[in-house]
Amino acid sequence: MNSLFKSALSLIPKDHPITLLIGLLLVSVNTFSDILIRFEESAPTDRFTIQNKGSCTLNALTLFLDVSSSVGKLLFDTTASGAGENVFQPFRIAEGQGVLSLAKEINDGDSQINLAITELKPSQVVSFTIDVDDTLTNSELRTTRIVGFEIENGTVLVSGKSFSPATGVFTDDSVALVQLPSCG
Repeated sequence: MNSLFKSALSLIPKDHPITLLIGLLLVSVNTFSDILIRFEESAPTDRFTIQNKGSCTLNALTLFLDVSSSVGKLLFDTTASGAGENVFQPFRIAEGQGVLSLAKEINDGDSQINLAITELKPSQVVSFTIDVDDTLTNSELRTTRIVGFEIENGTVLVSGKSFSPATGVFTDDSVALVQLPSCG
């Protein structure tokens, strides 16, 4: 039993079973673990932000980001030559040095990124920058800039030692929510 749960439980009168049951339910509701992933288009470097929206510290995570099934058939443009268009930007950690790392090298034209996160505390944010291009023949902002709906249907898979893998899907507002099991 975690310390938050024990503290809350000590405040509930033991002689009232209904009050005890309601108290237990209220305490357990607050121990969720969700991860929010946001994509932000910005020329010349695009950004992915990963935030722990839950109330628990998450340890030893693997985050697998796959944009191959996105509406825009997105890819990562990391070198001057290859699959991308015009401007390129390699993978760089923006926030979370020492916490966030690549689990597998990214090649120019890849549509998947495999990340390792050692620890993500409640509300903590880690982020990385990279250039993302679409491969549509008739793109709204040309292939070098991504409109929100173009990342729609891209997927995120999060796995960890203490829970089964969970997935989230990017919506047309460039956000994916991965709902993890409770941590309490």
